[in-house]
Amino acid sequence: MAVMEGRCLLQIFNTPGILKLELSGQVILDFLLDHFVPAVLYYDSAYCTDGQAPSKADKKLLAIFSGNYKQDYQNARTGTEPFDLYLRLLMVTDYISGMTDSYARTLYRELSGIE
Repeated sequence: MAVMEGRCLLQIFNTPGILKLELSGQVILDFLLDHFVPAVLYYDSAYCTDGQAPSKADKKLLAIFSGNYKQDYQNARTGTEPFDLYLRLLMVTDYISGMTDSYARTLYRELSGIE
């Protein structure tokens, strides 16, 4: 059985096409996280001090989110900054993990200016 597993790994799962597909998925995920995580840092105005506020770009990114994610955050927030930050980050991961592959690819292309 080990010989068969080794052959599968070498000849099927490590083909250039499969590797490119896996790498492109990682690029898309990194891109989305790199944009959405900073956008939620100052999403809750209760935690914005000394001129901290979401940028116009951050607000536009957050406008893409379904209202359900935002409402879930509002319902779950505790008023404790570290936990509420965790909830905002969870909002991003829930949003991204709920995307289909094709939607994530389309969103990546649109936000990066490819389409």
